[in-house]
Amino acid sequence: MIKMPWNNTTSPNAMLEITDACNINCRVCYKEKGELYKSLSQVEEELTVAMQTRKLHTITISGGEPTLHPDLNAIIRMCKSYNLHVFLLTNGVLINSDYLAQLKASGLDSIMFHIDEGQVRPDLSDSSNPNDIQKRLNELILCANPLDIDVSMSMTMYGSSWNQQSTRQLVEYFMSCPDLTFLFISKAIDPDTCHLNASLSANGTPDLYTHGGILFPPSVGDLCYYLGERYNLEPYSFIPAVDHKYSCWISFFVPVIYTKETRSSFKVLSNRLDSMLMEIPRKISGHYIHKTTQNSFITLLRAFVNAVSTWRIIPFFKFLAKFLRPSSMIRHKMIVYDNGPFLSQDSQLQYCEYCPTAIVHNGSVAPCCSSNFNMSKGQLNEHTCDHSMV
Repeated sequence: MIKMPWNNTTSPNAMLEITDACNINCRVCYKEKGELYKSLSQVEEELTVAMQTRKLHTITISGGEPTLHPDLNAIIRMCKSYNLHVFLLTNGVLINSDYLAQLKASGLDSIMFHIDEGQVRPDLSDSSNPNDIQKRLNELILCANPLDIDVSMSMTMYGSSWNQQSTRQLVEYFMSCPDLTFLFISKAIDPDTCHLNASLSANGTPDLYTHGGILFPPSVGDLCYYLGERYNLEPYSFIPAVDHKYSCWISFFVPVIYTKETRSSFKVLSNRLDSMLMEIPRKISGHYIHKTTQNSFITLLRAFVNAVSTWRIIPFFKFLAKFLRPSSMIRHKMIVYDNGPFLSQDSQLQYCEYCPTAIVHNGSVAPCCSSNFNMSKGQLNEHTCDHSMV
């Protein structure tokens, strides 16, 4: 497992919150609904602040629900004019083929749909289950695929839900679907008791999980065990927390070959060479790459380089042989789990040092949690962040 090589000025993504209006109700919504729709000049001002603060590759447009903004197409065109990868985070309620074609024509590159069981929304029944969610996601994928828009999904983890069949079913859906690139999982957090985000041991200190010398909340350990047992995945990277002994953000990367009947993956064992490869685009273009879209050649090349660097040439060629079969396709899959802030063993609130989903707030780019928590007391401030709150 490697540390992402970014820092606060080279982190390649930031978020633009363009409205606080929303058209659904989420069980763990961390925002108060409003009627604010930022003007184009306000959005451009925030975009300028983000670009002056960070060497951006991607800009993520969010809300509230950004598709409610009447000038969303103009905002996308504005972001694209700065040669940024434009990524839209939406609940998908208003998405259809015609509307998505307009967004694509404006410059939209990627889209992430947030649909889970904790939502009350007009396109699903109140008693919806993972099968209903999958059906709705399939409908949205069918809208995006002809337009060559890269599709991702987001879901929320409630409590110790790695033991819940519904959570595992959605992860399996993601792994089985070649049309999905990225799965973002966030943990529901009670803002009044965020210290309970780490379970307490007998002596009253958080019982943390250790991997590669880094301390994580126990939910990360549960995830690593589940993905390791079920999909033979190893953690790929992490972002350090403010105290570099800890982390609350971890990712997994895996190349997968799909045929009509089978799914085969190549186990990636990240190492220093992966960190070095990340530096190549930064040296060429001046920034790291954040949101990646599907590229069969690049995915196969990454698997080959990892095989060479970890002395696993034979497993790679077995993997390659499956790719050479008729009707096969290769895809890369990314899973990111964001546990959110938690109290460390010395009672310090830990959050990502260089938040990849930082927002522009009060004229500066700030980590989500620093805009939501009183860092000394672990309490919510008035502003909100990109972590799910119960």
